[in-house]
Amino acid sequence: MMKYLLTLSTICLLQSCVKPIDERDIVPLPITAASTPRALAAGSDVIARLRTELPNSCHEFYGIRLAMPQPRTYEIRMEATRSRGRVCADVLQIVDTAYTLPVATSSGRYLLRYFYKDQLFKTDTVDVN
Repeated sequence: MMKYLLTLSTICLLQSCVKPIDERDIVPLPITAASTPRALAAGSDVIARLRTELPNSCHEFYGIRLAMPQPRTYEIRMEATRSRGRVCADVLQIVDTAYTLPVATSSGRYLLRYFYKDQLFKTDTVDVN
């Protein structure tokens, strides 16, 4: 009986020391700058450069989300993870990144639309010859 109580009290003690798991949400980020080449040769990749701002220390850059609602039309959004239940420092962090989009397999005009949520930031046109 004594071993049982000792084991149970040890488990309870260890459980009280366990930190809660940091819960995170994926949230959209505003795009503050975007640049893409205006023209490419067929078979080339589009290399675009993007800039965003993380509003505080609870945000971490997560990635770029691409969608193709129509042929040769791409929608680009940036995302971050945001911690829940933490005290966050008001520190503005600038993130510069680039991505490669292998779209230029055939000649034509490609549209790259940059969004924050459902708000269009800008549209770039890439002509592929």
